[in-house]
Amino acid sequence: MEALSKYIEQFKEWFSEQDQNRKLLVIVGAAAVLGIIVVSSIWMFSKDYTYLYTNLDPVMAGKVTAELDNENIPYQVSNSGTAVMVADEALYDARIKLASKGLPNSKAVGFEIFDNTNLGMTDYVQKINYRRALEGELSKSIDELEFVNDTRVHLVIPEHRLFEKDQQPPTASILVNLKHEGALTKGQVRGVSHLVASSVEGMSAKNITIVDQFGNLLTPENAGSSVVMASSRQIELRSEVEKYLESKASNLLENVVGRNNAIVKVSLELDFDRVEKNIESYDPDATVIRSEERTTEEGTNLSGEPGGNSSSTIESSVTNYEVSKSMERIVKQSGSIKNLSVAVMVNGSYAPAENNEEADENGMKYIPRSQGELDQLGNIVKRAVGFRTDRGDQFQIESMQFDNSEEIIRQKELDVLKWQRWLSLFFYYAVRIAIIGVVFIIARRLLRRYQAYLQARREEQRRAKEEQDASELANEARKPKLIDKIKYAADENPEEMARVIRTIMTEE
Repeated sequence: MEALSKYIEQFKEWFSEQDQNRKLLVIVGAAAVLGIIVVSSIWMFSKDYTYLYTNLDPVMAGKVTAELDNENIPYQVSNSGTAVMVADEALYDARIKLASKGLPNSKAVGFEIFDNTNLGMTDYVQKINYRRALEGELSKSIDELEFVNDTRVHLVIPEHRLFEKDQQPPTASILVNLKHEGALTKGQVRGVSHLVASSVEGMSAKNITIVDQFGNLLTPENAGSSVVMASSRQIELRSEVEKYLESKASNLLENVVGRNNAIVKVSLELDFDRVEKNIESYDPDATVIRSEERTTEEGTNLSGEPGGNSSSTIESSVTNYEVSKSMERIVKQSGSIKNLSVAVMVNGSYAPAENNEEADENGMKYIPRSQGELDQLGNIVKRAVGFRTDRGDQFQIESMQFDNSEEIIRQKELDVLKWQRWLSLFFYYAVRIAIIGVVFIIARRLLRRYQAYLQARREEQRRAKEEQDASELANEARKPKLIDKIKYAADENPEEMARVIRTIMTEE
């Protein structure tokens, strides 16, 4: 502390000796250095924030931020108060602590509404609470789906009637807030509809209406019609089979000609007729004896003439034959392929151009594929999609130059973005290093000037001390010595000096 106080006093003394311009320069320089140090410290120790939760309800966002304040976790709010960001290193810790508090939870109230039961509650209020609880539980279930951000469910459950003919079926309307427009497929819409229909007594999927946040009707208007449902399913099945065959063929071709150098389109017709045949056939040439019966009758004929009596024998046989019989029952399932049409376009190859007329913007020349190569590729595709000539299938393959200008533009844009990202990172760290370097240089220069001042001050003090010592030595030299005083006394009064000497000798 004493050394620090000494340096402070020396700095004050040095500063007081400077003129007004230098004083102003020192103050501005110190303020600049301090500001640079503060800014660089903030940059160097600033934390990178990442999203903790997005698309939060403002009320829920307030609960989340209040809990983060209680846990002393720094956060930032963005997207008009619907998103909360925390530092990267605190992300998982914040999620665990918020999950232990049950946050964020759905704003819908489920069956927890019955946790605090009021004994004085009327039957009507109980029914209202049950409906609210059921709506809340359904909203929570639908919110768990990956493609859904938020859901609101409205149920209409009519009162039970005495006669069945007067009973009205329950209905439901669902508003879903999707993460992406058009994120729900028809199969997912059916899944949500059946989920709700299975959760409410007496409800059918045809009485459920689903709308997204843009007001688009997701459930078909004729969802209850069996004919429409069957037709829609057939169209979906056809589309799925076409995409499956296209994917198989495209994967094979792209392994040969390269990515994005082949296009395969399949159009097919499915047979949705379900046929049952019972065939019963007989073979008259293949017979076997099933049973045989023989009968013999003997009799005597009497006449009036002597020796006129005679005997007779009658034999009869009955044979039953079994004719070969075969029965066959044939059931043809629906969904088989009646015929298909396949169209394939293959991009050619590229080679360095020999002259500028044949060269494209990349200096390459387009070379179409030969017919032999197209035949080989066509055979591969035919095997992949199950091509059959006896079924009347059609196939065509052509070599054409693809227009990849958009892809080139996108690639250039990606390259530019990549370089911009690298440049931004470079300048980001370069500015930090430059600021640290400037602070170091300024601090070093100020320190050198201060050290030079201290050195000059010490040199000045040393010279002052040497001058003082020389003056003291000169003054000391100018003082009379003792021997000189004795000589002077002896010359002035020799008798007295002799008496003193005798006295000294006598005492010894």
